[in-house]
Amino acid sequence: MTAPSPPRLAAWLVRALVGGRDGETVAGDLEEEFLARGGGAAWYWRQALSCAAVRVSPFRRGLPPLGRDFHYALRTIRRNPGYAIAAMFCLALGIGVNTGIFSLIDELFLRPLPIPEPSRVVRFAQGSEEYFPWRDTEEMRRRNRSFSNLAAYTAGITGIEVPGATETAMAEWVSADYDETLRIPAHLGRWFTPADEVRGAGRVAVISHRLWTRRYGKDPTIIGRTIRIEAEYYRIAGVAPPGFSGVFPPHDCSVWIPYLAFPPFQKRFEAGTPPRASLIGRLRPGVSATSAAFEAAALQSSILDEFPRTAIPGRPADAPFHLTTASGAVPGAQRRMIPMAAIMLLVVAAILLIACANIANLLLARANVRRHEMDIRRALGASRLQLIRQALVESFVLAGGGAAIGLLLGAWANRTLGLLIPTLPKALNVNLHLDLNWRVAALTVAAGLAAALLFGLAPALEQSRAVVGRRRQARRRDAYVVAQVAVSLLLLITAGLFLRALWSAESLQPGFATERRLTTRLYISPPEYTPESGRVFYGRLLDEVAAAPGVRAAALTYSLPFGFNDSVCAAAGRTGESRRAGASTIAGDYFGVMRIPVEAGRTFRSEDATGSQRVVIVNRTMARLLWPNEDALGKIVWLGCDKDREPARVAGIAGDSEYSAIGESPQPYLYRPQSQVWSGLMVLIVETPGDPNDFIQTLHGLLNRLDPKLRMLETLSLAEHVSRSLWEVRWEASMLAVFGLLAIVLAALGLYGVIAYAVSQRTHEIGVRMALGAHKHDVIWMILARGLRLTAAGIAVGLAGSAAVTRLLRSQLYGVSPMDPLTFCAASLLWVAVAMLASYLPARRAAGVEPVVALRYE
Repeated sequence: MTAPSPPRLAAWLVRALVGGRDGETVAGDLEEEFLARGGGAAWYWRQALSCAAVRVSPFRRGLPPLGRDFHYALRTIRRNPGYAIAAMFCLALGIGVNTGIFSLIDELFLRPLPIPEPSRVVRFAQGSEEYFPWRDTEEMRRRNRSFSNLAAYTAGITGIEVPGATETAMAEWVSADYDETLRIPAHLGRWFTPADEVRGAGRVAVISHRLWTRRYGKDPTIIGRTIRIEAEYYRIAGVAPPGFSGVFPPHDCSVWIPYLAFPPFQKRFEAGTPPRASLIGRLRPGVSATSAAFEAAALQSSILDEFPRTAIPGRPADAPFHLTTASGAVPGAQRRMIPMAAIMLLVVAAILLIACANIANLLLARANVRRHEMDIRRALGASRLQLIRQALVESFVLAGGGAAIGLLLGAWANRTLGLLIPTLPKALNVNLHLDLNWRVAALTVAAGLAAALLFGLAPALEQSRAVVGRRRQARRRDAYVVAQVAVSLLLLITAGLFLRALWSAESLQPGFATERRLTTRLYISPPEYTPESGRVFYGRLLDEVAAAPGVRAAALTYSLPFGFNDSVCAAAGRTGESRRAGASTIAGDYFGVMRIPVEAGRTFRSEDATGSQRVVIVNRTMARLLWPNEDALGKIVWLGCDKDREPARVAGIAGDSEYSAIGESPQPYLYRPQSQVWSGLMVLIVETPGDPNDFIQTLHGLLNRLDPKLRMLETLSLAEHVSRSLWEVRWEASMLAVFGLLAIVLAALGLYGVIAYAVSQRTHEIGVRMALGAHKHDVIWMILARGLRLTAAGIAVGLAGSAAVTRLLRSQLYGVSPMDPLTFCAASLLWVAVAMLASYLPARRAAGVEPVVALRYE
C-alpha cells in the first residue's frame, strides 16, 4: 500500500476542517488548480491551510461568548492596525525592560542549581553566617537522619597555572561525597572518593568544563595530566559536566579539590585550628525542609553541650541553624543585592505604569471614535457588562501582542544589561547568565496581564456608558498625563542622585593616595621558595624595583584596600572581649607609598624579624576602641579568636583610611610586618612620576629578570582598582539613567498625544479665533500653556513624591543629600524643556490651519 501524497493529505485536512459540501468544493478547487500549475506540494499546503483557516469561522463552530469577543477583537485590530501597533510597541517597551530585570532577579534569587531535583538540595546557615566549625560539620554529617547526603565545602580565590598563563580562579574545597549530594556525574574521568582525602594519597583535582574548553581546547586526553594550584601539583581526575559552575553562584568555579587533602588545611588540622566549612545537603524522600531544620537545631544543641566553643565576635555560638533552598546566588550575595534589585524592580514597574497610562489615553480617544458603534450595539441589546467584557478582551489581545514583542526586546535588554554590568576584578570570576526561561516568561506574562487591567479597565468602563461627558474624559486624560510626569520626574531625580553620588564617590579621598600608583599581584610558594628564601626574594625585589628608573617608591601588602581583606580578632587583654578588625601584612615603605601618616611611634624596621617580639601598627580607630582615653603606643594587643591568643606590642599608630568601600565609617585596622607573618601572595605597589600604565611593560620586564617563573596574577593602576570598587553605584547610576530617559520619552509621548488630541477636538474653535483676528503666536501660546499647566501639576506631585521616596536611598548615596537641590532643579527644568517641545509640535500644526478650512471642520 503506497503512502498518500502531500496534496492528498492536504485535501483530507481541508475536508475534515471545513466539512460537508463546502469542504468537498474547496478541496476539488485546490486539486484542479494544483494540476493546472503542474505540481508544487508546498504551494498546495499553504493554500489548503489558508482556506481551512478562513472557512472555519468561530461563529459556525459555536464558540462561547468570550471566544467570540476574542474573534471580534482580532477583526477590529486588523481593520485598524495603526493604533494597535502603537499600543503594542509602547507596552513592549515597558515589558521589555521588566523582562531584562526579571532575568537578573531570576539569576540572583530564583534559578536552581543545574542538578537533578534541585528543590531537594538545601544550604545550612546560622544566623547570617554560612561557615561553621569543622567539628560541627562533621558531627552534623555523622548524626543527621534527614539527609541522604550531606557534603562540606568552602570556596575561595586561588592561583592556578594553565597552559600559557597564571591566573586567579574561584576554587571549591569539597568533601568526597560532594558529587553524590548533588548527583552530578563527571563529564570526563571521575569525582573524588574517600581514598583521595587520606593524607599521603596522590593529590587530585577536578576542573570545570569551561576551563577545559578555554585553556585545554577540550583535549580528551586531559585525565591524568597535572595542574598547579598554589604551591602544589595536582593530577586532573575529572572534568565537571557542562553548565555546572559550583554551588557558590554567581561566582564561576574553575577547580575542585578534596577538602582534607589541601595542604594549607592539613596544616591547620595538625595545629588544632581546623578551618571552617559550609554544609549543603540533599533531603531524604518524604522529608521536608522544615522538619530537617528542626532536627538540625536539636543536633546543634547537643553538639554545643558536648563541645562548647568560644563565640567569634558578631557570631553567637548558639545562633539557630536554618535551611535555604540552593537556588540563586549564595545567601551573602543575595543579601547584598536585595537593595539594588528592589530599586530596579520599582523603577521598571514605574516605566510600565507610564506605558499603561499612554495606552489608556489612546483607548480613551478611540472610545470616542467608536461611540456610534457602541450605541448601535447597545440598541441591539448588548448589556453594559458585555461591552466592558469586549473592551477588556481587546485590551488583553493588545497586551498579548505587547508581551510577545516585549520578550524579544527583553532578549536585547539582557545583552544591554550585560554591557552595563561593570568589569569586576577577574579573580572574582563572576558570571551572570541573563537569559530567557520559563520563569522569566511567566513573570513577563503576569506583567502583561496586569498591564491589560491597568490600561484597559478605565477605557472599558467609559466606553460602556450610554452618556459620556467630554469634560470628564478630558480630566481623566489630563490626570494620566500628570501621573506620567510625576512618576518620570521621580525616576529622573533618582537617576540624577545616583549620578551625583557616583561623581561624589569618585572625588572622595579614601585616606590614601591613588594617582600614579601601579599594582600587580604576585605569588611565590614552595617548592621554589620557603618562607625564609621568600622574604629574601621579596626584599631584593623591593630594592630592585625602588632603584629602577621612573620609580619613586615601592611597597608590598597582602590586603590591598577595596580588594581581598584579611581580618583578625583583637583584644586589649588576654581574656578580655575581642573584636573583629581588618588586618594586612606589609613590607617596604607602605605608609610612604600610600601617603598614610604614622601619627605616633614608628614604622616597621629590619630588627622586627622572625623570633623577635611581635609588633603591630594600629590605626587611630582601633587605638580608640581598645584603649579609650589612653595612649595606645607600647600597649599589648592580643590577637586570635580562640583562647590561644598571641601578644603583640603596638609600635605605631597610623591615620585612618578606607579599606572596604568608599565613604565607609572608620573601621579598626592593624598592620603586621611580613618579616613576622609570612605570606607568599602579595601585592606590589609602585609609585611612578607619570601615567602608571606606561610603566607596566617595564615592570613586567624587571620582574621577569628577577625570576622568569614568578607568577603575576593581575596588573592595573591603583586608581582603576579603587574605581572598580564603585561598580555597584556605577551600575545603578547607569541603569537608572537609561530607565529615566526611557520614562521621560514615554511620558513626553503621552503629553504629546493628549495635546494633539485636544487640538484636533478644538480645530473649529481655533478657526473661529483666527477668523476673529487671533495671531498664530496667540494660538501657539494657548496650546503651550495647556501643556505647561499639566507639566507644572505633574512636577509639583513628582517633587513631593521624590522628597518622600529619595530619603529611603540615603544609605546608597555617597556624600549626596537625598534632597539635593541641584538635582531636583535640573530634573524639573529638563521636564519643562521636554514639555515645551512635546506641546510645540501640535501647537505649530494648529497655528498653521487655514481659518476657512477650520470653520468647515464640523
